[in-house]
Amino acid sequence: MKVPLTALALLIAIAARFPLAAPALAENGRTYARVTSYEAALCSEADDSSALFFLPYTYCVEVLTEDDGWCFVRYARNEGAYKEIMGYCRADGLTPTESLPENEYLIYPVTVTLRANLPDSTLEALAVSVTASYYGSFRKNGVYCSYVLYDGKFCYAEETFNDWPYNELPAEPAFSAQDGDDGNAKLVTALIVTAVAAAAVAALVLSGKRKVKP
Repeated sequence: MKVPLTALALLIAIAARFPLAAPALAENGRTYARVTSYEAALCSEADDSSALFFLPYTYCVEVLTEDDGWCFVRYARNEGAYKEIMGYCRADGLTPTESLPENEYLIYPVTVTLRANLPDSTLEALAVSVTASYYGSFRKNGVYCSYVLYDGKFCYAEETFNDWPYNELPAEPAFSAQDGDDGNAKLVTALIVTAVAAAAVAALVLSGKRKVKP
């Protein structure tokens, strides 16, 4: 029984040395991701044709579920002049994060012009300037506009904005020669241990197939 015990010990050592990565969770136990694409659109359905607006770059969404390349997310919160909105976003426009920035979502009041839709196109539409909560930009029929919240309702405004502040993205970990040597050594060690474990298991299988001589 020495061979199987040796193999088992080696396999346990491998599992302890190289554990599986856990999901990225914030301190409150929720899963968040940063918007790392300028055109990460929030959609009402898991379909690009249902896009509502582009989520603000560097800000965060709470990831509720993920399936087939799409994340069902929550953006913003029901506080102040904002309210949460949920929808779908392609996973390749998001990067999981364990730490939230100081500003989880963009708080950016803007002055926009809203126009009434009149039944008679010959009449000049009534226009009024209001202060609304900015959610993001969008491109409709090749023209950029803004997705805003006003008086509890979402709508599009003709004005565009590009001077809102970005969050600072986490710096990429520096890669040094020493880190590289250490990483290579760990890889070689893992390969050697794996090869030894495989040889032990193979020896166990072969020994079980041998016929006992009378």
